[in-house]
Amino acid sequence: MAAKAKAEDVGRPTCREPRGITWAVREEAEPAPPPACPPPQVPVDGAEEQQPPAAAEELAAQKREQRLRKFRELHLKRNEARKLNHQEVVEEDKRLKLPANWEAKKAHLEWELQEKEKKKNVQQERKTIRK
Repeated sequence: MAAKAKAEDVGRPTCREPRGITWAVREEAEPAPPPACPPPQVPVDGAEEQQPPAAAEELAAQKREQRLRKFRELHLKRNEARKLNHQEVVEEDKRLKLPANWEAKKAHLEWELQEKEKKKNVQQERKTIRK
């Protein structure tokens, strides 16, 4: 099995092989030496080397402080979103636990309360008229 896996990996692309050429196409083409990976990018003007060590440390400290500040802000935003989501989930659970005809019952009870209020108002008006 190990020899079989190695034979399959021979034609697979590596960092030295250009993209777009699959291993199946390369087997059919003439073997050519793979191009070298590009060298790592180095600043041409050497700006980093010109800074004194103290300034570089200050810059690093400022960047670190800025990253930590942003991290704290994101953390607070995430906590706030989590709280709001939890509140919505609790409200949804309450609604789902209510009976199916709860809305109709609620509307009917409100109507009954309004009718009772109207009757009380009418009775009070009658009392004031009789006196």
